[in-house]
Amino acid sequence: MRIYFAQQISGPGAVRKTLEDTLSKYAQMFNEYTSKRRLY
Repeated sequence: MRIYFAQQISGPGAVRKTLEDTLSKYAQMFNEYTSKRRLY
């Protein structure tokens, strides 16, 4: 049980964290892009 839990943390959990970081980074860039377009 403990080994399975450790695999869950280092496996899909780490991948999900990386995906969320990437998505939030793109969302921030997209928000800045749209707000800049609104100014012009």
